[in-house]
Amino acid sequence: MKILVIPSFWPESDMPLKGTFFREQVLALNERGVRADVVYLETRSLRTLSMRKVWRNYFQVTSNHEAGIFIMRQKGWNTNIASAAGGQLYVHLSSRLVKRYIEKQGCPDLIHAHNFLRAGCVADHVKRKFGIPYVVTEHSSDFLSGSVPQHSLPHIREAYQNADKVVAVSEGLALKVKELLGEKTVAVIPNMVDTDFFSLRPNTPQPDKFVFLAIASLDTNKGLDILIRAFAKGFSGCAETYLNIAGEGPQSGYLRELAKTLGVHNQVRFLGHLSREEVRSALWSANVLVLASLHETFGVVLIEALSTGLPVIATRSGGPESIVTPEVGMLVGAGDAEELCSAMQRMRQEVFSNFVTRNYALNLFSRTVVTKLLIDTYREVFGKTV
Repeated sequence: MKILVIPSFWPESDMPLKGTFFREQVLALNERGVRADVVYLETRSLRTLSMRKVWRNYFQVTSNHEAGIFIMRQKGWNTNIASAAGGQLYVHLSSRLVKRYIEKQGCPDLIHAHNFLRAGCVADHVKRKFGIPYVVTEHSSDFLSGSVPQHSLPHIREAYQNADKVVAVSEGLALKVKELLGEKTVAVIPNMVDTDFFSLRPNTPQPDKFVFLAIASLDTNKGLDILIRAFAKGFSGCAETYLNIAGEGPQSGYLRELAKTLGVHNQVRFLGHLSREEVRSALWSANVLVLASLHETFGVVLIEALSTGLPVIATRSGGPESIVTPEVGMLVGAGDAEELCSAMQRMRQEVFSNFVTRNYALNLFSRTVVTKLLIDTYREVFGKTV
């Protein structure tokens, strides 16, 4: 079986962590004997434009094996894909890249696109031209927040209706996709976690120190201001109780000032951008992971934390409801600082088994489990089209 993957995001030279969960999935498929190749159109922001970067990225097409994955990419710049014209250009350039892949590597058995906007529209265009069936997995929180661009809806609906299989990463997202695009079977296949990398912590936590950890982009959707307010209400002045926040984003300055205003700046520590290895170390050093998002289609960081044996607190924001159960953590209302504070105080007293938590992640989100679900989906589609 030969699969061509069209991701919405993929690691780039200046953003090595971009779309890493797509790459993990493709790696896992190749390890299971499925040839999964990638075509990817880079659309790096014009705000990063420099003469040196132009010399490196001038819309050239490269074909390489990267970490065991064959990838054909066009190294370009922002095509203003948020606009109607930019979206059409993105579909045109990506479809041309797929055509070039087929000329060089042969026709795949099917295409797996990630997100209807825009990869699903590319897959639909390619199917019309080459007759290749396609699966689309939806990840975007735009469906939860109601911010799918209106000008894109006709194209998305068409790609949705023509897809041979539609998948969402959580039950909540599946419902929203059907609500917006029309009644159709939408399967649920979660994201996966590398349980070998995100392993149980090698040491025991310090008994006289308690650390809440948040790993997120510092933007309004992640609810970090609500988290800081909840922490301040429940733990201001509590000795050896800390909130570590990892990530970067536009709210960085505001969040730091908020911690000062609330008098917890000595307890709230901003860790900045972390590498994958540093994320694991931060999880190993924490007692609880907190995800305070207003909208969240899945929450990969939740299953990374669970894989290390760490219990979690998450909001009912779309995706976490499909992940968090009472045996591994707590769910609270999105945007509710009072309920979040209460959950954090209870979590400070309760004891969760790190072995139970990790086994839960292994049984539901490991590479072996999720890859089997994907391969079964491919076989179902391929069987219908041969």
